[in-house]
Formats: sequence, C-alpha cells, structure tokens
Amino acid sequence: MKLKLFVFIGSIFFTSVAFGASFKSTINSISPYGDGDFLITFTDDQGTACTSGKNPKTYRVEVDQYGVTEAGANKILSVALAAATTGKAITAYFDESSPKCYINLISLKF
Repeated sequence: MKLKLFVFIGSIFFTSVAFGASFKSTINSISPYGDGDFLITFTDDQGTACTSGKNPKTYRVEVDQYGVTEAGANKILSVALAAATTGKAITAYFDESSPKCYINLISLKF
C-alpha cells in the first residue's frame, strides 16, 4: 500500500513539473538577491543550451518561474550550498527556452 501511494504521489509531482535540459557540474558561485531569488554559476557548463549571454553562464532560481515555489527555492538553495561546501557535482535541470535559464531541480548524490 505504501509503495502504491508513493508511486501515485510521485507520478503527480513529475507530471506537473517540467525538467527541461540538464547537465552535471560543480558550483562556482551562488549569488542571492534580497527578494529570495538567486543566481548560480557552474565550473563546467559550456556545453549546455543556456543562452544567458554571460560568461560564465548564469542560471536563476526565482519564485513563480518554471514551477518553483518559495519553499522549493529554499530547498534548492540548501542543496546548492551543500554541494558548493563539499565540492560535489550536482545535476541541474533548467528551462532552455529562457535566457534566464531558470532552474527548477538540482540533484546531489552522496
């Protein structure tokens, strides 16, 4: 019963959130704004479809963009800080159709 419930809830989540393009890299910098949004730059993102026009490319986490809520942005920031602190690579999923390259999911493996 628990497995069925998990699969059901997981399928609802994954069908309601788009993941877009992805890549794996370590974090170069995290720049938070006063409104809670933040930018992330990565050490190796040159092969990605992000069209931010900056060097290094900037990826943005912003509430109400690409399915990100305030709670989601805080969780993404927590994972990003953990990855940056430990030097571990993350997989980032972002909106390749926007020049702001909005991130809505990052994954960190231990």
